[in-house]
Amino acid sequence: MGKKIINLGLDIGNYDVKTVNTSTPSGFNVFTTKPYGVSEYLLYEGKYYIPSMDRFAYVQDKTKNENAFVMSLFGISKELIARAKKKAERQQKKAEETSSYLPNVINVQDALNETCTLNLGVGVPPTHYATLAQKTIDYYKEHFSGPVVCEFNGYMIEINLNFCQCYPQDIAAVCGYVPKKKDDSVINFSSYYAIDIGGWTVDVITFINNELDNTKCDSKPLGILPMYESIIKHVEEETGKRITKDIIGSILAGKPTLVPEGIKDFILNDVKNHIRLILGELAQFGLSFDLYPTLFIGGGSLLFRKYIDEVKDEFGLIKYEFIENPNANALGYEKLIRQTNNN
Repeated sequence: MGKKIINLGLDIGNYDVKTVNTSTPSGFNVFTTKPYGVSEYLLYEGKYYIPSMDRFAYVQDKTKNENAFVMSLFGISKELIARAKKKAERQQKKAEETSSYLPNVINVQDALNETCTLNLGVGVPPTHYATLAQKTIDYYKEHFSGPVVCEFNGYMIEINLNFCQCYPQDIAAVCGYVPKKKDDSVINFSSYYAIDIGGWTVDVITFINNELDNTKCDSKPLGILPMYESIIKHVEEETGKRITKDIIGSILAGKPTLVPEGIKDFILNDVKNHIRLILGELAQFGLSFDLYPTLFIGGGSLLFRKYIDEVKDEFGLIKYEFIENPNANALGYEKLIRQTNNN
């Protein structure tokens, strides 16, 4: 039986690697033996790769090193496993409902063996698309020129690349977006902004009369990770305490910490000021929030949602909405790769 070709969207972000169903931090550590107690591991060519919350430094051109390849293996493997588990669960449920013979039900590994030939959709920022799109396609074609075999959490996976295409991120997210309230959505306007608050950068694209206006597209180094670094430095200067990125993340997520309330309030005020900095920089770039509606994209936008709501009046932010799915770019790449291949 020939291998089934599937379409898969892969978003190698500076903060997380995302597919439609999975998310993994954009960082890893390498070991020659599997460390005790790890919840996730990738075994490839005799080395164990363990996801790390310490993200890699920002690299504009991810084809410069092997990190993007390994992170791609994480993303692809986890997505294939997620889909295989869903398929096995569906068959199990159907067998139970119809009293079928359960040993004939496919297991996860069997499902993986059927679904490892890919049409892969990836992306780069719109401002870098002209210079990086083909390089990115060539990178994947080179690294997947033959079958790639790896093990993820005990599952054996063979990845064969059938086709790869690169799309502009954020534009892809808009293409894949289906708003809950269609009649009142920002995307019903012929002109609007789309702002993606990511790991290292904040990217903005502008649609005028339903066409991309390249003169109003930009990328600024004001994402989540630079904010974390700024807050860590500010807190240490003002209080003498050296907090960490994971503590800031826990505070933003409303999780319990041992950080005193005074310092916590200090951190949250810095977060609000960072949102002011982002919107201020974009206004200075030429965005008129009082004239055009705004669509916020990405996990960073969702993380900052409360603070955007609080400072909106300062920048004339009248009409805006959020894409609720933090994996929107991966979803968009997958939709576009499916359309490209007409399946």
